[in-house]
Amino acid sequence: MAKPKAKPKAKPVPAAAAAAAAAAAAAAAPTIQLIPDIKAPNFRGMRAAWYAALQANVGQTPAAFIAATLANPPCLTKAGTVEKPQGWLTFFTTDNKSVPAVAKIA
Repeated sequence: MAKPKAKPKAKPVPAAAAAAAAAAAAAAAPTIQLIPDIKAPNFRGMRAAWYAALQANVGQTPAAFIAATLANPPCLTKAGTVEKPQGWLTFFTTDNKSVPAVAKIA
């Protein structure tokens, strides 16, 4: 009987190649962008605070925006709790009846 051939061992990936692959994946991740053609409405109160947080995170990924606003929320509710940043991100990136989308994730 013939011996089965041994599987070739995988070559270790150099650290530089792994870092380059991680950088390429991060560069391809979608980021938050403001829509330049839309004039931002005059937000007041919580909308203004969350819009300022959104503007501070332009060019970041949605996950980075969520992490940043959970770590340092722009404002609290009357009950003293933090609202979910995902809801505010959706609010600013979706056309609503009263407010047009002022940002996009691209």
